[in-house]
Amino acid sequence: MIFLATFIHVPGIDHVFTNTEVKPISPTLGLIASFTLYIYYIGYIVFSVKFGLKIRPSGLCISLGYLILLIFSLGYGEDVVRYSMLFLLALTFTNSKTYLEIGGLEKYLRCNQYAGILFFIVSAIFDGLYASPGVRLSGYTSNPNIFGALLLYFLCINLTLYDLDGVKNKILDVAISIAFGLYILLSGSRSAIAGCLLVAIYYTVRKNFIIGFIVILLIMSSFGFVLVNDTDNFNVLINRIESISESFEVSGRSDIIEVAFKYISQNWYLGNGMISQELYLGTGNVHNSYVRIIFMVGVAFGFISCGLIILGNVIAFLKSNIQSFAFKIFPLFVLGMSIGEDYLVGVGSCLMFYYFQNMKISANFRYGLKN
Repeated sequence: MIFLATFIHVPGIDHVFTNTEVKPISPTLGLIASFTLYIYYIGYIVFSVKFGLKIRPSGLCISLGYLILLIFSLGYGEDVVRYSMLFLLALTFTNSKTYLEIGGLEKYLRCNQYAGILFFIVSAIFDGLYASPGVRLSGYTSNPNIFGALLLYFLCINLTLYDLDGVKNKILDVAISIAFGLYILLSGSRSAIAGCLLVAIYYTVRKNFIIGFIVILLIMSSFGFVLVNDTDNFNVLINRIESISESFEVSGRSDIIEVAFKYISQNWYLGNGMISQELYLGTGNVHNSYVRIIFMVGVAFGFISCGLIILGNVIAFLKSNIQSFAFKIFPLFVLGMSIGEDYLVGVGSCLMFYYFQNMKISANFRYGLKN
């Protein structure tokens, strides 16, 4: 099922055919992929409920945060499927009673690792076939930022496996982690690159498992840029990094958010509706999850919803039974990356599934790891 989740990616399905001559059937495939993804989510929700629920402080906060969005969605009669799915995922995954022993955890992580390797290979094939010189790589997906976020998840999985006592193939885990780090650089996703560097620095300083982790990463990157369209991708990456401080301006995000704040000030209390970004901004992506939530439900309820979701994640990080930095930090990465994207309200890819699944495993692992 984890393999299935990795490739049920609505933009990814669409991306496959927008790069060929079969564009007319692209929307149909996107609809099928979307429907399949929702069925998959429902299956996991039912599976979680089967084992019963145990309300936890972190799960309660996150569930209440999404419940506010669901109530507004029902009130406005807009985007009900999206927010019903997010609420049910939050409720069942973060409060599930399924328990994992050390062996079960390793199997889960290995399965994720294999899914990540397959995702890496398929994405490399797509980029080899379709990527143009000087264009950020997006692999199987159509969005380099979501691609970078997914690669960051699989990077964290590999580093968690390294943390796991008694697990063999540590050198393999390191090698795979470096490969994912290289691909994250080529995606040009600033937030994913920042997350990659953070875990690289942490594991280099705290773990000493590879003294030259960052050095090796940079050396491999230099070879990678030479192999991939000469220096074009290198220039793209340098420009992306140099423009981090101006990312909101150069990407057009500031214009969208400026208009959003204009409408927020006009509808301070109850917001503008759950599809307001399409009606008032002419886009499906506000490029900031928190602004989008406030834009939709108003300042008071928006702050409460965002605050509960953030609080739940912080509690989950502090109370996690898995004392692996890479595993615990990923949900916080999602929160950070949501400043530049609408990840927290997205159900069109497997990112939010991995986000909730991470919190589920973190809360239900019995013994924990040595950090």
